[in-house]
Amino acid sequence: MSRQNQKTLDVYDHLAQKYIDNTILHDLADPEKAKKKRAKLESFLRDSFKKMPEGGKILEIGSGDGTNAAFLKGDGFDIIASDVAEVFLNSCRRHGLEPLKLNAVVDDLPDGLSGVLAWRTFVHFTKEDLEKVFRKIHAALVPNGIFVFNVFNRGASDVDERWEDFAEYKMGEERFFSYHTEAYMEKLIRQTGFEIDTFFKQGGKTGNKWLCYVVKK
Repeated sequence: MSRQNQKTLDVYDHLAQKYIDNTILHDLADPEKAKKKRAKLESFLRDSFKKMPEGGKILEIGSGDGTNAAFLKGDGFDIIASDVAEVFLNSCRRHGLEPLKLNAVVDDLPDGLSGVLAWRTFVHFTKEDLEKVFRKIHAALVPNGIFVFNVFNRGASDVDERWEDFAEYKMGEERFFSYHTEAYMEKLIRQTGFEIDTFFKQGGKTGNKWLCYVVKK
């Protein structure tokens, strides 16, 4: 695992509660906007995972406070939440989940998955770590398994990577953030053995802060 990823995990390990608190404050600043974004994401997740083989499990990598995993569970999916920071794991448990303490870069993933979700997780991965995890996810998925994820768009940034205490969710310490081009992501997806099912951009003032993908094994 990269030095960048490890240091970022260390920050979340002792400041995860502050991240959760600041996320709540961020949403309270414009509740109507937050509600619309939440509804849009939930609709997207539901529609995306309906395409996966029936009867299988979904692994979420980087569940954070457990909101996405709890939604999917409530919508009838068999979801495995996971994270590294104990505060995040406890938050997942309060949602009625039984999360795994899992570092996707160094730990083995569960076998026979029908779906994998990594939403706002890969922002902290170097290219080397990202490529390693993509290979592990491909190996863990059954044929026609669905993988849903997003990354920061290099086309909306002036750098490939940076250390930053992210403006919208300040925690008091800098974390590592990476940015990827569409060309790089398409190459990585196809070289790993996935096919792109859905692709779109969203977020930020220009609507292209994030590159969002649904890919199929």
